[in-house]
Amino acid sequence: MSLYDSRNHPGCAGKKKKIMQELNKIQDYTRANSERWKDQPESYWLARLNQEVAELTLALQGEHVGPVDHELKQIASICTNWLKHHHKQD
Repeated sequence: MSLYDSRNHPGCAGKKKKIMQELNKIQDYTRANSERWKDQPESYWLARLNQEVAELTLALQGEHVGPVDHELKQIASICTNWLKHHHKQD
């Protein structure tokens, strides 16, 4: 049973749908960028992650063109791909 099962949480069906839409967008970002840095060392992945976190910080302060949601999806995508890359090296 899902944590967001609408039978257990009346009124949450809309929230569940929104969450699933966001997770699907993250999957799309992840797929689109899965090959982007595959041959790079982990220090490179960390630098890219730090760059996106810095952009998120600026977006939260209203000083970056990219919206907060976009930066969060970029961060999630990098983390997902980095985990895949990391486990392939083991």
